[in-house]
Parts: sequence; structure tokens; C-alpha cells
Amino acid sequence: MGNFNVNLLRAESCKYSNNFLLSLQSYSSIPAIDKPTRLYRNSATLIHNILVNNVKGTVSSGNVVSEVSDHFTQFCIFHSCKNKISPLRQKIRDYSRFSESIFHYELSQTEWDSIITDNQNDIDRTFSNFFNTLNKLVNKHAPLKPTSKRQAHRFMKPWITKGLRKSIKIKNAVFYWGDIDKYKYYRNKLLTLSRLGKKLYYSAYFSDNITNVRKTWAGINSLINSHGRCSNSITSLKYPNGELTHNPFEIPNILNNYFTSVGPNFCL
Repeated sequence: MGNFNVNLLRAESCKYSNNFLLSLQSYSSIPAIDKPTRLYRNSATLIHNILVNNVKGTVSSGNVVSEVSDHFTQFCIFHSCKNKISPLRQKIRDYSRFSESIFHYELSQTEWDSIITDNQNDIDRTFSNFFNTLNKLVNKHAPLKPTSKRQAHRFMKPWITKGLRKSIKIKNAVFYWGDIDKYKYYRNKLLTLSRLGKKLYYSAYFSDNITNVRKTWAGINSLINSHGRCSNSITSLKYPNGELTHNPFEIPNILNNYFTSVGPNFCL
């Protein structure tokens, strides 16, 4: 009779466990802990758990076994499956040392006839030789260089429309042509349009997100921190008597003594 009651209790326990798991799965959750969390004498029970609903990611979980208490501490670590990919920086041609006359001279000194006549029966190979020779010469006089952070930031400005980008290319072309007066005129007009576009963009942005505090502050921060901030640490400081110190532990004390004595000294 005793064995029958024990078997019946075990069956009821399994029944409740299955119902518990089914209830969790109906809410897209699963238990992360599958080992007993409480050990006392000859009994081992799982009474603490961590429920997760992210079954796609890699999860590390378990118990922290210690003798401080018979109840163990549980942990659960999620491993991100996203690969951190650094953004690719655009490359532009550097015309700072470009000389049109030297470039034309080297073009004229290249033996184009031999490049074309070497593979007359294979048009693909002929074009490849022509392109590689010309590209090598162009890269020699106007090499490709990655854009600076300032230039990369320009491409991420949301108020720079396709029309403004096209105008920027025209402005750069005018500069390379050597027409300085026309370049300055075009640059000033483009700067005015860019500032107007920025003003209209943020005006529409704040109007659309007037009830969203989070996006409002995000827009304010993008305006304040548009150029970033540089913080330089203090490496040396003078005592009131004029003595200079480079001790990093003394510098905070000098600042504290100075600012705490401003009020009393001012009253005197």
C-alpha cells in the first residue's frame, strides 16, 4: 500500500510538471534551470527557476553552488548572435597633388598600340589590359584614400538630400577646374542651402516627435554633440603658494580646497 502511494505521488508530480511546461510553452517561455536548486539532507528539489522566451540565442545558465545556504543562486547569460561589423569608410580620390599636364604627358608616353595589338583576337583581354594600364596611371596621380571622420559624417547628415549631394560634386569639380571665384560663389550658395535644409529638417523632426520625449532628447543631443566633445585631463596644477605639482592624488585636493574656500574668501 505504501509503494502504491509513492508511485501515485510520483505520477501526480509528473502530471503537474507536464502541465507546468505546457503552460510555459503556451507563453513562448522555457525554464533555463534544469538542476535542483535546493539540497537539504537527502532531498533535492528544483524550486527556483529563470524563465526565458529567447530560444534562438545561445543561453548559458546554471546554479552557483555554495555552502552559505541550502538554496543555490541561479545565473543566466545571453550570448549575442549579432556580428559586430565596423562600418566601411568611403574612399575618394585625392587630387591635392594632381597635375593635369604631367598626367597628360604620361598618357601620351604610354604605348597604347602595343597594348591593343597584343591580343587582337581576344577583345576581353584587350580591354582588361587597357583598363588596368589606365587605372594604374590614374591611381598614381589621384590615389583613392578613405574619407576622414568629418567627411564620413557629412554623408550621414539626414538633411543632405540627393540634390545637395549632386551640388557638392559640382562644387568640387569647379574647385578642380581652378575657377576660384566661381567656386567661392557656388560654395556660399551651397552653404546657405545646407543650413536651410538643416533648419527645415529639425523643425519637422521636433514637430513630428513633440509627444515623444525620448526622440526629442535624441534630436537635442544630435544637435549639441554634432562635432563631438574633447576632454583633456589635468596633468599638473599649482598650489596657492605657486608650487607646481604633477601628483594625480594632490590635484583633486587642490581643486576641492579652492572651490570650498571661494565663499568664505569672497565674504572677507
